[in-house]
Amino acid sequence: MSDRFEFELDGAPVAVIADPKSPALTALREQLGVVGVKAGCSPQGLCGCCTVLVDGKPRLTCTLPVKSLAGKQVRTLASVSEADQRCLADAFCTTHAAQCGYCTPAIVLSASTLLAAGRQATDDEIQRALAPHTCRCTGYSTIRAAIGIATSPGSSPVNPATEAEADIILGRRPFVDDLERPGLLHGAAVLAATGPVTLDALDLAAAEAAPGVRAVVPLVKLGERIESGGRLLVAVAADTRALARAAAALVGVVTSPAEPAPPTALLRSVQKSGDVDAAFAAAAHHLTLHRQFAVADAAPLEPEAALALVDGDGALVVYSATDDAAAAAGALLEHLGQPAIVRQVPNGGSYGSRVSVAVEVATARLALATGQPVRLALEHIEGTLQRPRRPGARVEGELAATDTGAVLGLRLRIQFDVGSEAHDAERLLAHALDALPYAVPASDIVAEVIASGGAPTAPLRGAGAVPVISVVEGLLDALAVRCGLDPSALRGAIVRPELDACFAILRVSTETPPDLPAPRFALARVPGDAGAQVVLVVNGPAEVEVFCNVPEWGQGRDNALLAALTESTGLPAAAFEIGWGDSRQLTARGGGPVRDAALAAGAALMQAGGPEAQVGQRFEGRSGPAAPGLAGAAVQLAADGTIRRVDVLAVIGAEETAAARSVAEGAAAMGVGLALAEEVTRSEAGEEVRFRYLGTLKAKATPTIRGSLLSGPGGDRDVAEACTAAVAAAVQCAVVAFDQRERNVPMKDSPAAGGVGIRLRGSSPSSP
Repeated sequence: MSDRFEFELDGAPVAVIADPKSPALTALREQLGVVGVKAGCSPQGLCGCCTVLVDGKPRLTCTLPVKSLAGKQVRTLASVSEADQRCLADAFCTTHAAQCGYCTPAIVLSASTLLAAGRQATDDEIQRALAPHTCRCTGYSTIRAAIGIATSPGSSPVNPATEAEADIILGRRPFVDDLERPGLLHGAAVLAATGPVTLDALDLAAAEAAPGVRAVVPLVKLGERIESGGRLLVAVAADTRALARAAAALVGVVTSPAEPAPPTALLRSVQKSGDVDAAFAAAAHHLTLHRQFAVADAAPLEPEAALALVDGDGALVVYSATDDAAAAAGALLEHLGQPAIVRQVPNGGSYGSRVSVAVEVATARLALATGQPVRLALEHIEGTLQRPRRPGARVEGELAATDTGAVLGLRLRIQFDVGSEAHDAERLLAHALDALPYAVPASDIVAEVIASGGAPTAPLRGAGAVPVISVVEGLLDALAVRCGLDPSALRGAIVRPELDACFAILRVSTETPPDLPAPRFALARVPGDAGAQVVLVVNGPAEVEVFCNVPEWGQGRDNALLAALTESTGLPAAAFEIGWGDSRQLTARGGGPVRDAALAAGAALMQAGGPEAQVGQRFEGRSGPAAPGLAGAAVQLAADGTIRRVDVLAVIGAEETAAARSVAEGAAAMGVGLALAEEVTRSEAGEEVRFRYLGTLKAKATPTIRGSLLSGPGGDRDVAEACTAAVAAAVQCAVVAFDQRERNVPMKDSPAAGGVGIRLRGSSPSSP
């Protein structure tokens, strides 16, 4: 049953026809086109991305019935004055309080309510404004600082926002689920509830006969084995999203249980140096440490989504939030049997999780079946079931040392459990083997990947390094206790030269009040990612389109590109248009500093005579692989064992530091979450994938994080990985030192976990 509801939206009267109990978010986005209000965790009411002001009060529209809007004044960012929007955008740009930008418009809207007071907002007022919101990128400190600047009368931003930066901060840059095309149909999917099962039958008749349905496409074959819940089984295209989801609910799925697959070894790598056996034979101290690390989800806020169409030239074009347009195009070719052009739309948080093309395949098949553009977006719970996770791991470590505490040798046995499928397992092992931040005279490191069934995994941020760094740092702390040594002095004696300056600065900059436990330190090293590729396509005498294989995820990539291109060509910034990544132009995943690649591309253009003489031509520049990402962290506990402060020092390339501190702090916050809370739990009822239980930290519960920078060769992506690993390990060291109890990871039953709002299941939710 549907009714008509009238209300005022941003000063204008509007009306919608909807089920009274349906979410207000659905009416705003799908009937009124208010795409600046984001779906996020919908319909769970926990991330804040769907916030609007209803009669002046912030409300979460994914849990608010549309009938509650009747007769009310509804305001979005569009109704905030241009002066206040500019004030907030400049403040957020000054502190770099927006990275991917998915959560930012809603946070800015909540912050706008504090401007009316005409005075600087207090810490309590800022905290209350942020209470409904989740940000996975920043660690919140930059957001708090931005709101403080914006509400301070007479303050002037240090770094006013460019138009492109304002678009991100104010929600004007679209994500995949915001895209519209003429004749657009809407998709929905049927997901497997659990696994392992065998697909025995599909009944599509009722779905095919449902109102508004244009196509129902099976995505798996009868008799196929389904390893885990979340596998896409059937895709439906219809005139509206509601009709598509209603039809999908009519699909009949018959499965039978399948025997779990036995664990299978997939890959194994070994790294040795020195004579480890002799080192252990000569050792006065032999320490061991075993830890298990849980499977965790990256918990990006943007839904898993894709849009596909057949263009006027007959080419299949897929708009995707992938991190690698070339790889996604290759995977689509394999699945579809025909080529596809992949357009790489900026994503709302990735952290390494945007590697599956399951949603892209489903959407492409619907577009091919209907001949019309189709957009398919999963709800957050569906996306959490479907996307790859951070693999679980088990590490066995042994350390040999002299009677004075000098380290002689190290053995590590690392086993990653990648579920039913491993995306880029080679990269996972490489990050594990190259993570060691200390110069150990003799080492024997064996890392292997096993498949044991269940959800697929990928090398999410820190996945390879976190288990290794955690165990190594734990062994060093145990050695310090046994020999009566200062843990930081012990590390200083063996730190690798490339991290020596980082560790020295971290040690002297961390204060230790006499009434608090001593800080605990950790260092991390992550191998450099592949080099950047920049492609220039000359469309006119002063029109140059720019493509880059390093995505813009809030690290300042676009600013770095423009700075390098204007420097190398002498052309104004207005001559360059930075396009979305395009698989026709880009050939590989990239992560290296973009400056060198942009300088090379610009130089190639000018050597050929400049854009006036080269209309229609393509010029390319590449950089070498990025240097390793380096970071150090110190964690200070309070007297009750809760986290008092986290200091993280990132060693980062000097040419791309505008956003680096915020990136380092956000990665550090993720490290805290991994150490204490983030986990996908499983019971007889299945996996727990509701956002509330994934362990993400809310603003109020995130401890104070202080990020600082040290000029070096590292790239942003690799440094973020290193920051996450260093902080996760330092938190674990601090927790163990406080109560002298060893735990697996995450350490949910520790005082530190309680301090960030974590509660064990059975008492209250595990996330604040």
